Amino acid sequence: MSISPSLGIKVKMFSDIDFQGIHPLIELRLPLIKLKPSYSRPNSSTTKITYQFASNRGVIVVTEKNEKFKYFGSISFQGHISLTDDKELTYNLLAIQNQKVLDLSKSQTFNNIDYPASVIAYQLEMNNRNWKNLINQLEDREAYERTLSIFFDPDTVNSSNYRQVERSGEQRLYIIIHPVGFLLRPEIYWLPEAGLPIGVKVSREIDESFGFCGANKLYPVSKKRLDYWSTEYSSSSTYSYDTQEHKIGDQSVKRIMLALELLQGVSAWTTGENSIADVNLKWDLVINVNNQCYPLQIKSNYETAIEAYEKYVERWEQAKIPFPPVIFWTNAGSSIKKIAQSFAQLFDVPLKATQVSTNLEVASTEVNLHKIYKHIDEMGTGNKAHKLIVEALFDAAGRGEWHKQAEDLLQAIVDRGKNSHYQLINHCRIIGKARLKQAEVLKEKLENTQQEL
Repeated sequence: MSISPSLGIKVKMFSDIDFQGIHPLIELRLPLIKLKPSYSRPNSSTTKITYQFASNRGVIVVTEKNEKFKYFGSISFQGHISLTDDKELTYNLLAIQNQKVLDLSKSQTFNNIDYPASVIAYQLEMNNRNWKNLINQLEDREAYERTLSIFFDPDTVNSSNYRQVERSGEQRLYIIIHPVGFLLRPEIYWLPEAGLPIGVKVSREIDESFGFCGANKLYPVSKKRLDYWSTEYSSSSTYSYDTQEHKIGDQSVKRIMLALELLQGVSAWTTGENSIADVNLKWDLVINVNNQCYPLQIKSNYETAIEAYEKYVERWEQAKIPFPPVIFWTNAGSSIKKIAQSFAQLFDVPLKATQVSTNLEVASTEVNLHKIYKHIDEMGTGNKAHKLIVEALFDAAGRGEWHKQAEDLLQAIVDRGKNSHYQLINHCRIIGKARLKQAEVLKEKLENTQQEL
């Protein structure tokens, strides 16, 4: 137990106490990685151990000499995301008080010197027992614990707590704080700033043409972060968008955007090509509803969505993405109106009173099968060899048309008898569903035309 001198209350270090309920306290949230101490020996009697936090956000240094220990810890502000010419977002450190995010991007003046946020740091001071507790907790933490929260009383901090330090020829400003408690949290440090997640009913049946799969919680992300991460070519990695697979996926995204246009008070935008959101975080679409933004992964069929989800979970376990994803999958046979109804239920928003008939058109993948398959012998025999042809068939059906060449190619696959995953029973079901989809679209078009008249 430790006593907070300012609050006069007992606080357990590393407990489940709700420090946020103590209104005067400020909470600092830091991203965590597995601590890997580095050792150095300045002289034969002294050992120096350094623990580095994630993204160079902070450091703990332990110096041992003659079995005596000294501890030093600092947390850098370092605001380095430029939102506008005169505004920066503090990227890897959050300060929260009374559930409100504090602005740490402002400069501070001390002894007539202006210090930008990039050279300001908190310096931690506490007794050796609490230092040892903190280090033990960080070394033994579980992989899912991604955030260290540090709590201190701002009433104990004034100019007498400021220290000017020169590092590598640069003047820095340290603000000394005395932590009253710590918590290790399972979520990424910046997630709570955007709000609580909403529950998603994931698909259990796979015989429909769209649905949710993957995780059962859809997390919001602050718009400022999304605006930055969605900027084109913000990622250091890139990949080609000029592939048939990407074009099919792009049409899936367009179908969802058409559906979202039918909802009141809902807007959406796609993440930029080769952006951090697209390449690193795997977010295809951002949906804005009730002043909150939800990133979503989109796939063109259920099987692809499940395969992707398994990979995304691995990335989440490695802390490469912030949360297990919700994936919405939709193929060319899906109904725009039914997709809209699904999202209306998810976000608890109504459909628009009037709907423009052009919104009910399904986007085309424009697959030229004749150009791709000049002969049946060019068709593979794997479990996905027929996928592109089925997509083309349902794409045409989604426009109220019929793709005769796709039907003939699928029939040829059946007649050849080399594709164990596409036999006569599969073919009959596919053709039946496609014809039913075509009929639904034609009926929908007819009803819309009659309404307009």
